[in-house]
Order: sequence, then structure tokens, then C-alpha cells
Amino acid sequence: MTAGLLLLLALPRPSPTPFPQATIDHLQVELASEQLVEVTLTARGWQGPWGPLRSHTLVAGTVNLPLEGGPDVQLTAEGFEARLSLPLPLVPEAILELDPNRCPLRYSLLDAQGRVVVAASATLDLGDRETVALPVNRIYQLFFRLDRWRVEPSLTGVGFSALFSVLNPFSFPLTVRRIQYSLTGGETVIWEGRHPGLRLPPQRRGDVLVEAELGLDHLKELVGVLASSASLALRGQLWIQTPAGEKAVPFVLTPP
Repeated sequence: MTAGLLLLLALPRPSPTPFPQATIDHLQVELASEQLVEVTLTARGWQGPWGPLRSHTLVAGTVNLPLEGGPDVQLTAEGFEARLSLPLPLVPEAILELDPNRCPLRYSLLDAQGRVVVAASATLDLGDRETVALPVNRIYQLFFRLDRWRVEPSLTGVGFSALFSVLNPFSFPLTVRRIQYSLTGGETVIWEGRHPGLRLPPQRRGDVLVEAELGLDHLKELVGVLASSASLALRGQLWIQTPAGEKAVPFVLTPP
């Protein structure tokens, strides 16, 4: 009896049944509002079938991202497509630790018992526009608001000023270490400057005032730009402090 029990204990335990794996092929990102991001995730490599789905999860690196609502998934010719809603105020501060150029992403669908039915994963470069489609103009529109733009002649040249605000959509503060910007007309850089930075409270805007007196050397470039009908723009980068160091966030502002 004892010997038989020992033999049973020595037998290898059966490994759990592996769940199907798929590969994330593409992300289509849209901004429904300042607080809600909508993502269409396309995966290939598994086409079902599956039973009733109860929940889903999205993990970036080791960070669990909040998802609003239940699974919304459709089968495709090569895999499946899932529509996700991410409320930005619920995103944890640990998101700042991720490397946007090499971000492991894993999306899982679960059944009523909480078991994974299928998981799709990939390591993505969020700057790769072929893999991750971002609404760049919409991002500028919602998170960078131009409140004032002035170009006026003065006794010594041309006075330029712009007042814009930056929105922090998260529930934790952001520290902007510095802001670098340039006044451009088409491909021509007319003037460059920098701002010392600011602290953005949770879900609040912070104002940035840019002022410059453009002398005669800048005036020639400005006149040439205006004569060519090129559009003026303020282009720059915000350097955000993160646990992994400073990360640049680009922006473009154009007058109405």
C-alpha cells in the first residue's frame, strides 16, 4: 500500500492544457475624448471557435491597463479583431516606466470561470506608424490648446508671443523638466527657444507663455516665409520626467 502510494506520487503530473496563442498585428488608436482612448486591436494566428466570453485584460509590460466594458470581438479571415476602451484617468502611474520603443503588450480573453481562452501578444514600437496608427492631429487638438498667437511689428523688429496649455489626462501629476520649441515656416526655422518646464496637476492644464523679440536677422526669414505663403507653426518637445529618465513628447501648434 505504502509502496503503491509512493509510485503514484512519483508519476509526472499532467501539464495544464495550453490556451491558444495569437500575435498582435496592428493597433488603430482613436481619441473619443480627453479621457477615453478607443483601440482596435487586430490579431492573427487563431480563429476560434470560442464559447461565451466574460472578461478581457490588457497588460503593457507588467502594467495592467484599465478596460471599460466587456469583450467586443469579431473573427476575421486571419484571426480576430477586438475593440477596447481605455479610460485615461484610471491608467496607473507605472505606465511611465515603459519603453515606448519596445513595449510588450498582451491581450487576453477569459471565460466565465476566469480561464484564458486565447491570448495575443507582441513587443511593439509605439512610434512605428505601420503597426500603431495614432491620431496625431487629434492628440495635438485635445492635449495642446493654443489660446493666443501674436506676430506684431516693433521698433527693433517683430514681436512674437504664443500662449498655450498642456493637459495632463491622468490621475497622477506629471513633471515637465523642460520645453524646447521653434517657430517655423514650412521647413524654415525662424527662431528657437526653451521654457524651464512646469508641473502638471492630475487632470488639469498648465499654461506655457512663449515670447520673443525677433530682430532684423529673423525678420528677413519671416518676411521670406510670409511671401512664400508657408504656414507658421510652433513646433517643440516636452521632456517628461519618468522613473526611466526623461521622455520627449512632440507637439505642433498652428495659428487659426
